[in-house]
Amino acid sequence: MLGQRTITAVLLIPIVVATTFFSGALGFAGFCALVIVIGAWEWANLSGIKSWGGRLSYSMVILSILAICFSFRQAALMRWLPIMGVIWWVIAFRLVIHYQRNGTTLLNSVPAKLLSGLPVLVPTWFSFISLHSGNREGAQLVLFLLVLIWVADIAAFFSGRRWGSTRLSSRVSPAKSWEGVLGAFVATALVASVFSYWSGYGENRPFIFLMICMLTVSFSILGDLFESLMKRTSNRKDSGKSIPGHGGVLDRIDSLTAAGPVFVTGYLFFRGLS
Repeated sequence: MLGQRTITAVLLIPIVVATTFFSGALGFAGFCALVIVIGAWEWANLSGIKSWGGRLSYSMVILSILAICFSFRQAALMRWLPIMGVIWWVIAFRLVIHYQRNGTTLLNSVPAKLLSGLPVLVPTWFSFISLHSGNREGAQLVLFLLVLIWVADIAAFFSGRRWGSTRLSSRVSPAKSWEGVLGAFVATALVASVFSYWSGYGENRPFIFLMICMLTVSFSILGDLFESLMKRTSNRKDSGKSIPGHGGVLDRIDSLTAAGPVFVTGYLFFRGLS
């Protein structure tokens, strides 16, 4: 399984990097929209929508919302969308804690689960296209965010497998451990420091930049846990089967759904200080 995951990653990473740097603002927005729409299909499945027609309808609703957001992306009000995403993830933290303590979900109906997909998927897409902005600096920041989360995930996996003994959330995701979280934080500090030194970004306030990166990775873990909660309440191991060795699209972007809005919100705050 690990070999298959590695092969798939080796094939997908160049596509993601090339799209990030060479597709332009519209191409990048379209690529991200494709990922989000596939994620919406899987979210409808996790929410209990069994028919293809129902999943397609939900996906088209999400796509329509993305199109509206893109049309009005320059409006001042749209700048609040990543912040609204952060607010949602604070609420999601409460949902995860409730399930861990009680073994029951507060999202106990199909409509509630479908609605919860809106603040998960839409702010993620808008955060990434806002960060990208169709220029090289934005593309570098997008790639940095992706690498940050990928490295944190890999570090959490291997450090958890080697030293993991204290479960992070036994009911939601028994395989995750606090030792894995610590490994992710160590890796985050290294990646953020190297990026700051190489790019000069954050060199004036390195501690604040590091804290933004740490907070981003903390929320990325929450994104992973919330998707695990959705899968657990729908009795599914994976969100889908679209990516060999990795499950579905949501299984690959679950961390990014929380990391994106948090990083962009932190970036706007940091830029305001500069």
